[in-house]
Amino acid sequence: MKTLTRFSACIALSLLFAVGSAARAQHEKHGKDAMTQSLEPLKGKEFEVTFLKDMIHHHQSAVEMAKLIPVNTKRPELIKLGQQITSSQKGEIEQMTGWLKSWHNETPGSMDKVPGMDKMMAEIKPLEKAQDAVFDRMFLQMMIPHHEGAVSMSELVEKRSERPELRKLAQKITKDQKAEIAEMKSWEKAWFKMISSGK
Repeated sequence: MKTLTRFSACIALSLLFAVGSAARAQHEKHGKDAMTQSLEPLKGKEFEVTFLKDMIHHHQSAVEMAKLIPVNTKRPELIKLGQQITSSQKGEIEQMTGWLKSWHNETPGSMDKVPGMDKMMAEIKPLEKAQDAVFDRMFLQMMIPHHEGAVSMSELVEKRSERPELRKLAQKITKDQKAEIAEMKSWEKAWFKMISSGK
C-alpha cells in the first residue's frame, strides 16, 4: 500500500510539473515575444501610442489573472501578491489611459488588436479551473514570463521616447516587476523543489 501511495504521489507531482512547464512555455512563446518585437522598430509618437495601448492591455491581463488568486488558492503570499498587482497596475492603467488621450487623443481600443494577446488570454482559461498546488504552479509559470514581457517592453522606452513621465513609469514598471519576478521564482523553488529536483 505504501508503495502504491508513493507511486500515486509521484504521478501527481509529475503531472503538476508538466502542467506548469507547458503553461510557461506557451506564455513565453506568445505573449512576450510578439509584443516586444512589435515595439522594437518604432519610435516617437508611433512608439508611444503602441507602447501605451499594449501595456494597458498587458496590465489588464495581469489584473485578470490576479483576480483568480483568492478563489483558487489559500497561499497568503500569492494572495498578497495578487492584491499588490491589482492595486499598482490598475493605477498605472488609469495613468497610461490618461496620457494616451491627452498626448495623442487616442483610446486603448480592443485587446484583440494587441500582438499575441488573444493567445495569451486563451492560455489563462485553464488557470480558472485549477486549484491549490496546481493553480499555484500554473500561476507562477505564467506570471513570471508575463512580468518578464512587461520588463522587456519597458526597457525600450528610454531610447524611443523623450517623455520624462513615460520614462519614469517605465523605470517603475521595470523595478517593481523585476522584484516580483525574483519573489515568484523564490516561491517556485521553495514550493516545488521536490518536483524540480526529481527527489
